[in-house]
Amino acid sequence: MADLTVKIDAELKLEDTKTRCQFEQKRGFQLDMIKFGTVIQNGITIPINKAEFTSKRSNLILDELTFVDIEGKDPAKVTDEMKVQNRILICESEIYVEKKTTKVMVFGKNV
Repeated sequence: MADLTVKIDAELKLEDTKTRCQFEQKRGFQLDMIKFGTVIQNGITIPINKAEFTSKRSNLILDELTFVDIEGKDPAKVTDEMKVQNRILICESEIYVEKKTTKVMVFGKNV
């Protein structure tokens, strides 16, 4: 179960979604999962991304998040490329990017 769940605007660009997640990590939370979803406000369904975080000591958080759009890419090859850069897979999911569902892989790095 997540210690913190953050709703992120579905209209954001991929880079802006990453920046929003990094902001929470600076507060002592490690991103565990991000996925698309919806909320209902005043009877209207609104698309969001739901990011789930776990509280961790700052030296254990995987910093320098990298969000990779994997549409049309081989996930195993992307993972191998990221391993060369000492990046660790956090999650593979579908999120909203500018209101369109997009398959992504999220990586972090211990620095």
